[in-house]
Amino acid sequence: MERSPEISVVIPTFNEEKDIAQTLESLSNQSLPKDSYEIIVVDNGSTDETTNLVRSFTDDLFIVPDINVGAVRNYGAKMAHSKLILFLDADCIIPRDHLETCLERREKVFSGVIFGGSLNSRKDPGWVEKYWLLEGPCAQNRQRELTGACILVDKGVLLSLGGFPEDVTSGEDTLFSQRAKSAGHKITISTDLAVTHLGNPKTVREFFKRQSWHAKSYKGLWPAPLKDKVFMLVMIYSAAIISAIVGAIVFPLSPYPLMATQIPPSLLATKRIVRSGYRLKIRDIIPILTLDNMYLLARAYGFFSSIIQRN
Repeated sequence: MERSPEISVVIPTFNEEKDIAQTLESLSNQSLPKDSYEIIVVDNGSTDETTNLVRSFTDDLFIVPDINVGAVRNYGAKMAHSKLILFLDADCIIPRDHLETCLERREKVFSGVIFGGSLNSRKDPGWVEKYWLLEGPCAQNRQRELTGACILVDKGVLLSLGGFPEDVTSGEDTLFSQRAKSAGHKITISTDLAVTHLGNPKTVREFFKRQSWHAKSYKGLWPAPLKDKVFMLVMIYSAAIISAIVGAIVFPLSPYPLMATQIPPSLLATKRIVRSGYRLKIRDIIPILTLDNMYLLARAYGFFSSIIQRN
């Protein structure tokens, strides 16, 4: 007898042994009966214990190596038996009533609305997580586009939009979000569908590595990044750093070239603080600006290194 779950949960994975068990445990402990939903894991060729951990929770494990994450997501959607699909990342924990809340959104989803869940940090986050996420009273406002961590969508709508872009190494969720908006679909970011994100970088090194990796997708999106305000800040920051180096040689006693480098990160920090409603204290300024400097530097490094590698 063909399975007919009320909702299909699709999880892409790649070397997720650190967090995948917690994600699947949260799915196994839902308020919905277990025959009401299916868990589909699509692995991108993990070399750690990810697949062994997954097999202890679900038989719906598919291994499709050597493709981009957008193609991994699309593969999972094709395997889904339900018209209602929830995409989760392998490092996210959901509350016990999460799937039940998703079912309450069915009518709107089947009317063309696409829901995204907002992201919460873990309990007692480190300073990198704390000062990057800035969880103020309006924190959900910081998220304008869908993120792969939590997307609730009608399978028919997903397929009609061509699924997730498969030609980029990252940013497929943002591109899908923008494509859906252009097609007239409403994107709703809901705090009721919030997930706890375990994969937030915990150190500056992890943060830099993550942001530089994301920046490599810029070349695949060209010339779209030219319309992105953050990308333009990255370019201005890069120019300011070069000018500061030249200025230090030509005018070694002048502080102005170095001061100019702090304009882009200050603008970015202000945007994040205002959007989240974070209650800023004097002691918060240095760690926030440190992360915004690291963000712009990592994005610049990732973008320019990808161009050099391609050439």
